[in-house]
Amino acid sequence: MSAQFTKVAADRHAEAPKTLDEPVPQPLTAIDQFGLWGNLGVSLLGFTGALFVLQPGGPGTPGLSLAAALPAIIVGTILGTLPVALAGVQGARTGAPAMVLLRGLFGTRLSYLPTALNLVQLFGWGTFEVVTIATAAHAVAAGHEVADRVHQEVLDALPEGQRGAFTDALSSLVSGLLAEPAKSGRPVRRARVPG
Repeated sequence: MSAQFTKVAADRHAEAPKTLDEPVPQPLTAIDQFGLWGNLGVSLLGFTGALFVLQPGGPGTPGLSLAAALPAIIVGTILGTLPVALAGVQGARTGAPAMVLLRGLFGTRLSYLPTALNLVQLFGWGTFEVVTIATAAHAVAAGHEVADRVHQEVLDALPEGQRGAFTDALSSLVSGLLAEPAKSGRPVRRARVPG
């Protein structure tokens, strides 16, 4: 016995139609769009992309000035988003996903080719993101090693008989006096920044 997918009239998350003649589910609301594009906009790739704009030849090569980098970012953004925006116009008019629209253009069988290419591209993009995130995690781990090395160098700078007393004093300070926030009758003020 196989389960059947039943469309409900008010179901916003129904399956995409198989042809252009079938009704499409309700398009995403403004909140749905914000969630989708806001999530896609937050990524470690922004920092990686900035590095390639500011220093296109890689580390150790001359970098771009801010006056050269800003137009490069603007032109690159326009060139990258224009084709996607133009392709999205028909989707916004019909409410159909891009892969369904390709069925009307190429026919059902030939539309599998761009779908397969899209899957390969998505796999490559996912791999690129995982590598970028792993590189960032490695950099964070290296920062922890630097802090540990500095702590060890501070201890090594002390005479051996004073190291235990120093760490005991720091431990009692952290667990004692610094464990509770200091109470004050005055409200907390922001630090003054010299202007």
